[in-house]
Amino acid sequence: MKPIIGIVSRPQLRDNGIKVDVINNMSRRAIIKNGGIPMGILPTQDINYYDIEGKDMPKLTDEEKEDIINQINKCDGILLQGGTRWYEYDEFITNYIIENDIPSLFICMSMQLLNSMNYKNNGINYTLEKIGGHRSDEDYVHDINIKEDSFLYKILGKNKIKVNSLHSYAVVDSDLNVIATSSEGIIEGVDMMNKRFIVGLQWHPEKMIDFDEDANKVFKYFINKCKK
Repeated sequence: MKPIIGIVSRPQLRDNGIKVDVINNMSRRAIIKNGGIPMGILPTQDINYYDIEGKDMPKLTDEEKEDIINQINKCDGILLQGGTRWYEYDEFITNYIIENDIPSLFICMSMQLLNSMNYKNNGINYTLEKIGGHRSDEDYVHDINIKEDSFLYKILGKNKIKVNSLHSYAVVDSDLNVIATSSEGIIEGVDMMNKRFIVGLQWHPEKMIDFDEDANKVFKYFINKCKK
């Protein structure tokens, strides 16, 4: 049976004011194209996330946490999408993934989340200023350098590839294994070496699956790691 990959949805406020929970179409397609079955993982709190300031956000109850766990346990692996803000449920999912060694891919903002939750010096570790030249809708924006002792080099056989780039913040230091950097020294990839597959990528490989072989290789490798 194909692995089931849970995609964690993101709250979004549409231009017409309607609040939705979003699974990016390219994330869904990336899973299907590379041998997995996509399934949405939704937050379990009965709240409108865009109506509440962070400091006023209610904490997850034990029941809400259990409801999230029940969703995760139906999956063989987890994909955490990019976005502009993360919530307590993202942190809870990340901790559960790590504690239970569930193969997972963290993209863009979610890589920053993974890093922040595993950074010993402080809880938040990313630049607060805009990153010049790293927010673009172009197919390819810059090169990244890949460490040879990394899963990226293992599956791609390259120490440099071209990637897209669509982020306003960036990780500046990491206690995780850094597997890729940009020419400016921005951290573009991290992993947890003692786990089956817990990897964070700063770029968006899901947006490249229709024209980039390397992007599909990353997803295929991830999905194969999810097979039981």
